[in-house]
Amino acid sequence: MAQVNRNAVVVLANGGVVQVATWQQHARAILAGGLNGQAGGGAIADLLFGLANPCGRLAETIPLRLQDTPAYLNFPGDGDAVSYGERLYVGYRYYDAKDLPVSYPFGHGLSYTTFAYSDLRATVDGEGEEAVVRLRLTLANTGPVAGKEVVQVYVGDVASSVDRPIRELKAFAKVELAAGESTGVDFELRARDLSFFSPLHGRWVLEAGDFEIGVGGSSRDLPLTATVSVQAPALARPLSLTSSVAEWLADSAGAPVLMQALAAMPGSTLAADPTVLHMVESLPLDRLMAMTGGRLDTAGIRQFLDH
Repeated sequence: MAQVNRNAVVVLANGGVVQVATWQQHARAILAGGLNGQAGGGAIADLLFGLANPCGRLAETIPLRLQDTPAYLNFPGDGDAVSYGERLYVGYRYYDAKDLPVSYPFGHGLSYTTFAYSDLRATVDGEGEEAVVRLRLTLANTGPVAGKEVVQVYVGDVASSVDRPIRELKAFAKVELAAGESTGVDFELRARDLSFFSPLHGRWVLEAGDFEIGVGGSSRDLPLTATVSVQAPALARPLSLTSSVAEWLADSAGAPVLMQALAAMPGSTLAADPTVLHMVESLPLDRLMAMTGGRLDTAGIRQFLDH
């Protein structure tokens, strides 16, 4: 078709991502229809003839090829087992962390008009679980017709103690503007939006530090950025038998329990000699227990951990 008419438009009717990299250069436009349903034909016609302005955004990244997908080496698995080896890095989190070239990024979408972002302001109120990050920006329709833009807010933890994606979508809003119109757009990010789930603590936790905020039209199109500093209580690592002796001694509740057990150990100077105690501070407690050959009474320690 492209050989005889270079104005060919491709309309996709599909239930998932399809490869476009091998043929998209022959199309003047691509309209992603998804699973259109009963009224899909009329909706597509309205969009093609300009009776409506496209305002949808991709909910998935379109990679260049199947081999680029995060689950490529793990799916369909071995026998009856499939390993979810991509962990947190599903979809755009993977492509953006690897900085892989893609056909179209998560959140991408065009329309018959254009939009401009400006004047991002970010403020932080409160700390810890009460922290609120307030954002305000200006969005302008710089094109010739009315349209809707999906403003997307991404957040990245600048220096996390755990493995986290470089950015994650935390808020979005669809804003309708007439041609030439501009408006302010506001967002509020709560502590939960900045937190990560900690298996050690069994809950979502907020770690103090700097967070980079990006605002724009897709995960790869973020013209506005700001860095905010959020305060939160120090995140204490829960004690266990694999915690180091130093971690036990630094814990206000765990230190007396450990010191009592060390003081009661026959033939040992660990509790009485700071120099000797310092020599074993880097050892995990269970390793120290094994080295004592059973002389360290762990009943009080295990009772402390059970409660």
